Amino acid sequence: MKNTWPKLSANLPGLRRPNHCQACDQFTHKTLELWREHDDNDQPTPIVVCLCHACAEQIINPHPRLYSPIEKNTPVPGAMEDLCTTCVHRADLTCKNPLLKANGGQGLTIITPEPPTTGFWDGCDKSGRRTGGRLVLYSAPAIYCEGNPQAGDKDKLTEEHRRLIQLAREAREQKP
Repeated sequence: MKNTWPKLSANLPGLRRPNHCQACDQFTHKTLELWREHDDNDQPTPIVVCLCHACAEQIINPHPRLYSPIEKNTPVPGAMEDLCTTCVHRADLTCKNPLLKANGGQGLTIITPEPPTTGFWDGCDKSGRRTGGRLVLYSAPAIYCEGNPQAGDKDKLTEEHRRLIQLAREAREQKP
C-alpha cells in the first residue's frame, strides 16, 4: 500500500482566507505567501495554502509533501486578497465561479495593471542534468475579476482593459 503524506491544506488550524496565515491564523495584510500543494506523485494540484513568511520557513521545507511557491502577484482565483476576500464564489482558497475553466466554464476574465513579464530559465541541477522552465512575473496584483466586479481598483482600469473585458464577454456570448 502506498504511503500518503498529510496535506497542509487539510491539517493547518487557521482560517482559509486570502488574508490569513493558515498556520498561525494571523491577519497579515500583503505579506502572505501562496504555495501550490502537490499530490502523492509530486504533481501540482489546484489546492493553495496561504502562509506568512515565518510559518512558511518553518513548515514547507521539512514537510514530506511537495509544495511549490506561487510568485507574488500571480492571479490565483480564490486566493487574491484584493479581489477574492469578499467574493461570493470563494470557498476557502478556491474559486467556485461557474465561468472558471477549472469549474467547466468558458473562462473568467481577470485583469492585471500591466501584462506579465515572461521568460525562460535554464541551468543544471546538482547532478549535472539540464533543467529549466518558464517564468511569468506580475508587477502588481490583479485589479479586476469578472466574478467579483465590485471588488478591486476600478480607477486603474484603462480603456484598453475595458475593451478586453467587453471582448471576452462578447466571445462567450457567441459560443454555444
